Amino acid sequence: MQLCIWVLCVLCYLSTCRAQDPAIISLLDTDIRTPEEPGALVMVRVEKVGTSTLAVSVSIEIQGGSGDFVGSSQILQFPAGGPEIRTATFAVTNDDEPEPDEQFTFDLSLIGASNGVTIGDQNSGTITILANDDAFGIIGFSMAESLTVSELADGDNPVVFTIRRARGTADTVYAAFQITGPSPSTDWSEASGNITLPAGQATVTFTLHVLADDLPEEEEVFRVELTEVTGGAEINQSASAVQVTIPANDSPVRFRHQTYYVNETAGSVTLTLTRGLDENEMREGPDSDSVVVAYTVSSATAQEGEDFDTDNTTTITFGAGVYENEFSIDIIDDGIPERDENFTVSLVIVSGDAILASPNVATVVIVANDDHNGRLSLDRTSRIMNEDGTGQFVVFTVTREAGDFGAVSVRWELRRDDANTDPIANDIGPTSGTVTLQNGERSQDILLTMVDDSIPEEAETYTLTLLTSSVTGGALVEAPTEGQLIIRDSDDVYGRLNFAPADQQQIVTDGDVRRLQLVVLRERGSFGTVTVSYMARYNSPAGNIMTGILNSTTGQLEFRPGESRLPLELQVNRDAFLQVGGTFEVFLQDPEVDINPVVPASSPRLGGQANLTVEVTDDIANGEVGFTDVTERRVSEPAGPGTQMVALMVEREGTLGSATVYWNMEPAAMSSDARPQSGTLLFLEGESLKNITIEILPDDIAETDETLTVRLQRVEPSSTQKLKPGFEQVNVVIEENDDAGGIFSFSDDTSGPYVIQEGELMYITIRREGGALVPRTVQYTIEPDGEANFRGGVGVALFAAGDTTHTVAIQAMRDGVPELNETYSLELRSFSTPDQAASVIGDPSTITITVLENDNPYGVFSFADTSITINESTSTDVYPAYVQVDRTMGAFGPASVSWYILPNT
Repeated sequence: MQLCIWVLCVLCYLSTCRAQDPAIISLLDTDIRTPEEPGALVMVRVEKVGTSTLAVSVSIEIQGGSGDFVGSSQILQFPAGGPEIRTATFAVTNDDEPEPDEQFTFDLSLIGASNGVTIGDQNSGTITILANDDAFGIIGFSMAESLTVSELADGDNPVVFTIRRARGTADTVYAAFQITGPSPSTDWSEASGNITLPAGQATVTFTLHVLADDLPEEEEVFRVELTEVTGGAEINQSASAVQVTIPANDSPVRFRHQTYYVNETAGSVTLTLTRGLDENEMREGPDSDSVVVAYTVSSATAQEGEDFDTDNTTTITFGAGVYENEFSIDIIDDGIPERDENFTVSLVIVSGDAILASPNVATVVIVANDDHNGRLSLDRTSRIMNEDGTGQFVVFTVTREAGDFGAVSVRWELRRDDANTDPIANDIGPTSGTVTLQNGERSQDILLTMVDDSIPEEAETYTLTLLTSSVTGGALVEAPTEGQLIIRDSDDVYGRLNFAPADQQQIVTDGDVRRLQLVVLRERGSFGTVTVSYMARYNSPAGNIMTGILNSTTGQLEFRPGESRLPLELQVNRDAFLQVGGTFEVFLQDPEVDINPVVPASSPRLGGQANLTVEVTDDIANGEVGFTDVTERRVSEPAGPGTQMVALMVEREGTLGSATVYWNMEPAAMSSDARPQSGTLLFLEGESLKNITIEILPDDIAETDETLTVRLQRVEPSSTQKLKPGFEQVNVVIEENDDAGGIFSFSDDTSGPYVIQEGELMYITIRREGGALVPRTVQYTIEPDGEANFRGGVGVALFAAGDTTHTVAIQAMRDGVPELNETYSLELRSFSTPDQAASVIGDPSTITITVLENDNPYGVFSFADTSITINESTSTDVYPAYVQVDRTMGAFGPASVSWYILPNT
């Protein structure tokens, strides 16, 4: 029996020991990340494990967080008893300063007596406020939007681009650029690349080079654009590109001919240069400045001083806008019979934006005495011309090879070379003539004039012949002596194909049958049989191509000779659903004629109205019913006794026939908040707009946001009517009402005023009256300087749905500074978050707190020296003693202190 009693005592003792194990309080959250945004809240959970016999308070303090949080410290109280979790809520201060990630340390510590509770190892954590307010910057060009940069003749031209990083400059970021334009890879040193913007640096520059080349170029426009940024930055879309214009450059300079023939008796030879013209004498390169060209003469079989002489002036100047210039070299007539002799002339650019083009070396041939009167021929064997707009033109040139001594001539004539029997003069003239070359003259043009009429004509073929028997002056005639002239078909002889004017294009209905009735015209000429293909499609109002609408989408029309107008009818399928604003597009394509002319025909061709768009109007479209606006409607509950009406407009696109629309409102349980719950709308033929009217009813019940969904269920007859996808329902939100979030004030039993000592704790309860249906947050602040003088004196209190009270603990901090009585004001303030409305503050919302004088505000008095030695006075000599009294700690107000000497002898 005694043994059992002993065992029971031991078990009770062990049980008591376990029950009295000290409680440990630790942080549950040690790594918290939060955005900086309006109403952002940080929750720090603290857990007590084990059991405490008395209540204990702990503080959570964010180091260096006073400017970034609404209050940087809070006090949590754990009551006596077993395990429990408490949460401290901190609100993030939202500013407009660009900031990278900011990390703050927070610490957990005991306040006051530990009461057997200890702080666990997990007593410190970090809060990271993520980068915000464009911390990494908004990247864009910081320079003129457009530049003009020349291509240099003697090297690459550097172009400096400046990029600015607005807002924040945190971390290193990278920007990619790309150049677009005619030929970026050949005109620029880099067509794309990456730019580095180091941390802390707002502006960087990078240099690209416009490459020099020897290619004649017209004005080129390039776009240097930022295409991507990395590292968290963004592109400034309003400054993302710079336009760079490279003006026309490298005007080509060349001899007009590579070889010049001259008779020894001519006295001189004239050489012609061109500037700013290509080999076909079309404009190329710049012409707005002067170009100076030098030439050098080099002997070959002809020797300088014996066969030719050069002038002292060997430069040629082209003024602005001048494309042709010439110079002469003297030829020496030595009277000695000679074969062909030659020398060369070479060009060099002296100044100006120009390059040498081929031929830039010319050969001058002093012809031999044989055929000294020359050999005559045509410069080409064929020529193709257009009638329209040509007027007078050079058809062929008679050239004189070998010698050019004396005047020579040859006759020519023009004849038709096709089946056309009209007089030649109806189309071109003259029909014959004589070419006369004077002494030293090497060529002469044959000029014809085209009769530009408005008569559609097929291609015509002519042959121009040099008449060998007509040559005079001792010249010879050699091949080619004939040239073919082809005049292309003119004035759209085979027709120009267009759709007729819009008033002749329509969609017609016949009962439930719809079709497109279109007209295609063949204008101008109507020779030959012409076919033209067509392609048709239907586009929804959103621009999507819809299939299955037309019975046929492709086909071909055939115009017989002389036919100028054809109908085109396209059948709409019976089950096709046409929407208002939809369009039919019909395209004419690939016109062809059944004639093979001698040269490719310029007609038949499509005119300016070869594409047709026909819009589906309200009277043709099928009925499509939907709400005109499906955005959420937010309404307030009326105060009563009256109700509030909400009109929801329903539109029918396509008004052919009548239609009935059935609708309802969900959820049905909200019938006490709005009515009616369902109904119908009747659209008569031609009607397109109707309203569904919802009546919002008043009550005195605190309610959160309530959502009613008004839904179109169906429309009849369904064969010709349907609901418009995406427009079948509208949500009507009755906003929270009757103080659903409550009214906040200090509770009466903790509303103060408070008179406390430094280091003393206050427990103050904030109450929520009225509704508690939704979460709300309220801010409390001690003024002045509550953050500096109180632990937990500034912060926010989060009320979850259903919470009606929240107790905050505030401690007047010991600072060791002597102070008189100080009065503070604890205030409640409204607070809101993105998903919480602003809290409503009631009365009382202010508490007066007086912190009593502390730390010896009137001073602590003591002797400066605790031991003084003096001589004893005599009848003749008096020795005084000076004793210094010090006043430490506070020095508020006047103070007096008494003293005495012991022993008093």
